[in-house]
Order: sequence, then C-alpha cells, then structure tokens
Amino acid sequence: MDRWRSFGVRRTAGRVGIDGGVLSGAPDWLWPFWAERQLDPESPAFVPRGDVPFVVNVTQRNWTTVGNLASPWAAIVDPRGLVTPWAGGWSLDWWVGAADRWYLPSREIAVRQSRPEAVPVVETAMRIPGGDAVQRVYAVPGSSPDPGGLVVVEVENRSAVPVAVAFALRPYNAEGLAVVGEIELADTAITVSVDGRPALLLPRPPAGVAGSTFEAGDCVHRVTAGQAAPGPLRVEDADGLGQAAFVYPLPHRGTVRIGMPLAPERRSRRIAAGPHRAGDLAESDAARWPGPADVARGWQARLRRGLQLDLPDSRLGAAVDANRADLLLFHTGAGITPSPRAGRPVSFRESAPMVVTLDRFGFHAEAAEVLRARPWRSPARDSGRFSVWEAYAAALWAIAQHHRMTGDAAVVGELIPAVREGVRLLAGHHVVAGLPYQQGFWCLRGLVDGAGLLRLAGDGPTADEAETAAGRLRDAITASLEVDAGRIGRVAMPAAPGRGLDAGIVGSLAACVPLGLLGPDDPWVTGTLDVVRERFCLGDAYYDALARSGLSPALTLQIAACEVEAGEHKGWRRLRRILDAASPTFTWPEVVHPRLGGGCGGEGHHGGAAAAFLDVVRRVVVRETPAGGLALATVFPPEWAGQPLEVRDAPTHHGRISYAVRWHGDRPALLWQCEHPGVQLTVPGLDRSFSTTEQSGEALLAPYRARVPIPVQDAGPG
Repeated sequence: MDRWRSFGVRRTAGRVGIDGGVLSGAPDWLWPFWAERQLDPESPAFVPRGDVPFVVNVTQRNWTTVGNLASPWAAIVDPRGLVTPWAGGWSLDWWVGAADRWYLPSREIAVRQSRPEAVPVVETAMRIPGGDAVQRVYAVPGSSPDPGGLVVVEVENRSAVPVAVAFALRPYNAEGLAVVGEIELADTAITVSVDGRPALLLPRPPAGVAGSTFEAGDCVHRVTAGQAAPGPLRVEDADGLGQAAFVYPLPHRGTVRIGMPLAPERRSRRIAAGPHRAGDLAESDAARWPGPADVARGWQARLRRGLQLDLPDSRLGAAVDANRADLLLFHTGAGITPSPRAGRPVSFRESAPMVVTLDRFGFHAEAAEVLRARPWRSPARDSGRFSVWEAYAAALWAIAQHHRMTGDAAVVGELIPAVREGVRLLAGHHVVAGLPYQQGFWCLRGLVDGAGLLRLAGDGPTADEAETAAGRLRDAITASLEVDAGRIGRVAMPAAPGRGLDAGIVGSLAACVPLGLLGPDDPWVTGTLDVVRERFCLGDAYYDALARSGLSPALTLQIAACEVEAGEHKGWRRLRRILDAASPTFTWPEVVHPRLGGGCGGEGHHGGAAAAFLDVVRRVVVRETPAGGLALATVFPPEWAGQPLEVRDAPTHHGRISYAVRWHGDRPALLWQCEHPGVQLTVPGLDRSFSTTEQSGEALLAPYRARVPIPVQDAGPG
C-alpha cells in the first residue's frame, strides 16, 4: 500500500505516464506499443527520461474511438489493438499462441490496422504462421444492468492451424498507468470483476487463467510458459497493478468474442457480492451479440443521410466516410466535443465548428439537439471571463449557420432568449491589449449573427444594439491592427495587440475561416498567410511551436480552407498532406510528431481535426459565395481530370444541390439540380467563365487545362 500511495497520484490520473518506480520494479513487463518503443534504446521512437520521473506517450498518441449511437460512452483502440473501455482505466490486450511461440501485438512488426467499412469497427491483423490472427473491436447497444452498451472484442483465427488466444487485462492504457486493485473470476462463472464491478463478459469459462501482481511479476510469462490453469481466479494487489489473462483455444477459422461494459461507473476498492457479479448477465451471452458485419450495416444505414460524395480518389472518399461516422460518434446528444477523453472542460468555441460541420453534411437533427441543450452556458457564469464570452459568440454563429442551412425557424424561436442574452454579454466587449485577435473576431461574428437572428425574430431594438456594438468592435480591431502593422513593418495580423509575428498568428486567420469576416483576398488575410507559410510551416503542414511542438492537423486544415476559398491549389496540396498523415483508420491526433508521424500531444483521436478535414473537402466540392451564389468544384485537382465526380444532396445556405461532372475527351460536362431556382452557380476549378442561374441543366464546359490558379473573386463566408 505504501508504494501505491507514493506514485498513485500519477497513476490514478491515467494521463501522465508510467512511473519510474514501476519501471525499475518491473524490468521484464510487457508494455503498450507506445511504451515498448519509447523504452527501447534501439528504436527510432526512443525517448530518454532525463530527470523526468515518468515516461509519457509522446510518439504514438494515436487511437480510434469506437462506440454506438445509443450511448454517450465510447472506447478507444490503439494501433496494436489494445482496447481501453473507460477514460483513464485499464485496457484489454490480446495475445496469440501459435505452434512456434506466443505473438504479442505490442512487440510484433507484422501488425496492420484498418476500418474496412469506414465505420467504427476497427480491425487489427497480426501475421502468425500459416496466416493471420484478426481482432475486431466494435460497440453494441446495451440493456440492463449495463444500458451504456458494450464494446465487443472478437478474434478470428485465419491461419491453417489451431491457436490459443489470451485476453489480457492490463493495468495501463494508451496514456499511462491505471489502477487495478482486485480481479476476480468465480469458478464456472463468465463475468470477470475488477474492483467490484463487471469488467469482462466471457463467452464461456476459459480453458486457462493466469493472474499476478506487481511484486509477483507480469502474468505474460506464465501464459507464454504454458502455465495458465483452469479457474477460479482472484488477484489482490495493494500496489494497484494487478493483471490477469484468460486463455481460449481457437480452431482454424474459429472466432471468439468477449464484451466489456462501456459506462464508466465509479469503482470501489471493495469487491461487492450480489447480482452485479453473477455469471448470467444478459450481455454475457456472446452468441447473441451482433457481429461486426451487422454493426457495419447499421452504421451504413445511418450514414445514407445528408451529403453523399463519389470522389475520383477512393482513399479520400474512404476518409470522408470514416470521419462522417466519427462526427456522429462524437455527438452525444446534448453535446459534442473534440476531446471526449481529455478529462477537462472544453469551451463551446472548440465544439461549435463540429456542430456547423454536422449541418454542412446534412446531420441537422444532431446539430439541433446540441443547440437546444445550450452547452455553451457555464455553470458558474461570470461575464468577466473571456472564455464565457467566446462560448456565447460561437453559439450565436452556430445557431445562425443552422438556420441558413435548414431554415429551421422553430429552433431559432426556442433559442432567441439565449441569443438575446449572448448579444447583451458581447455588446460590451472591446479590444484589450494582450487578448488575442481571434477572440475579438469570434465576438464580432457573434454580434453580427446575433443581430441577424434577432431581426429575424422581430426584435429590432436589440438587433440595432448588436449592430452598433459590432460596428464599434470592428472599428476598434481595425485601428489596433493598423497600429500593429506600423509597429512590425508589414500588413499582417499578429496573435494579439502588441505581440510580434510568432506562431500564434495562425489564430487570427479565424477572421477568414471559419468566420467569413474577411475574404481570402483581403490584404490582412493574404499578409497573415504569407507570414505563416514563410515561418511556421514544415512543408505543407503547420508546425505548432508555441504549445506542443508538433504538426497540427486542425490548424493546417484551417490554412488549407483559406487557400481553397481563394481557389488556390496550395489548399488542395495541404489537404493531401494531412490525408497522408492520417492513421490507417483515418483518424488524426491533436499534434503529430514531425519525424515519426505518430501523435505527440493532446487527444489521440481529435474531433476538431475530423471536422476541419470534412470542412475543407466540402469547400472543395461546394461553397457559398457572398454574392448569394454557390461555387462548385472551386479546386479541381489535375489528377482528377477525366474521372467522374458526383455530389448529392449537399446542404447549403441556398437549399440542397446535387451535381455531377462527366467527361467528353478533355471537356468536362456539368449536370446539376438545385432545390431552389435563381441560385447563381459557378465552377471556378473547371471553367471560370461559366455561370448560370438555371435550377437544373447540363452544360459542356471549356476544355480542362491544369492551370496555375488565380484567386477567386467571390470567396464565400465561413
């Protein structure tokens, strides 16, 4: 118990790393994939600890979220199939015993991961003699006593001979250590309890079990030595590093599944008796759980709504499909967050772009559900806290975007009191030295959109107040920018009044994207982009030198969105760079290691990056223009020439639109159908001379030439 107290703070947090005291006391342990590489002095990912007393995951913060739409809870899967059902909790590993030896995924080279159906079903294949062992992880809805649902782990033997599979309960996860004090499997039971609650739901009593404690050593050695024996099993570890493995024989082409409850119930240190530990839980009937193919079909049915794309690039199309599914997965009904496992409050300003992306891809019901829940309202509201102002500003922008996409007057009517409240909060804002310009731009956007919403609701006086406040704020920001331009000697927007041109300057691009306050050809925007490209990009990716010292997918995509708005192929190249940096399951961490390509900071599956990726793709295929029209195919990559493109049911500020591009030699033909008549359509990436207001039709465009693009004059709003 003393050792537990000595490093328990770092361990119970589950987010700092592996304590040096544990490492020195467990030199022959099997660690997760990230730690195996960082602790290996011969690995390119080796990270010396120096004077730091623990090992932190700074090379492989990559994981994939799995969950179901009936539950707010989700699990994560690391690049080797290590599954963590609860944030900061223990994980489940899988080991395969073949004829020659045991295969441990965190140490093997021949391991591949994918999402074959582009839905939250993760497949990890490990090469063994005679074929593959394949693990699949997915989630299914639950019922009493675990209505939060289950994460199911399935292993299939695709080799030519029988193998053994061990499901190993480990006291660590993709970020650090986790507390496992007590593990119990009663004789003939099929429910494994950890610290007093059901943890593993087994298909049948295992053929062998092996448990151990920190002092007794890693149970992997007993399993690989063939010492796993029939149950029962009970492990008590005062150090909180208990482990256990449950072994099953698996014939050729055989499959075995186990389940784990997803709801992160509070765990006691005392194992309780009663029905919660019984071996006949309804969910433990593995034969009745839906299989991965059933789950994939269910997701695909949900994803047939909204914007549909048939792109010439199959990999890009798969990434779009996967991130559409992830966007729905990050939606939890009353909220949506880019960092679901961060364990910290996330400002609605970070979540609002995800709500708007839901709307832009046709998931209007989900967006409305978040807006109706008003997640921007702080429990301890303090109008002097800028984060509260910013959250309200983002809410006003998201509400206005929802109305433009849907015309949903009912939602606006319900939210008008919140709109009025937000406008009055923001009306007193002014530029203060040291506060970022980005925050000022968000407040300005909130006032502009708030005024429009209030006028729509018939509240002219309050709308007038908002417009007056917006004018004052716009003048104050412009005056401050002009002072800064004179001080630094060039037209560019620093991160805040009085600051130099540091890496934080990228935040000021919010004035262009997503907020649409400044066009992409505005000198303030072009000057800021020039600085960012010159000083803060490694190749086509933005390097975050201020916060976590890595490449930022989300900020790189924000730059790309500004460039796409201007019709620049640089934006397309930047999008491709981020697609190349995606994991095999098409996810991105918050920050990417510049040399190794793995996640090195923040969230390992970042919802903000997913939304930013979808946003740029949508801008490429369709975007609104301030003149009241729609630009189709703003950028058309040369590699797409001669290949068909189809866009169906794209929600826009002017109703839904569908169009297709077909080819007659080197001449593209455009076929289109608009929901409403009179919308001006252009196709700047294919033929800058073409324009029409016909509701539907077909036109043969000018011959396509891979050209150096020029800025598009009618760049759209955010």
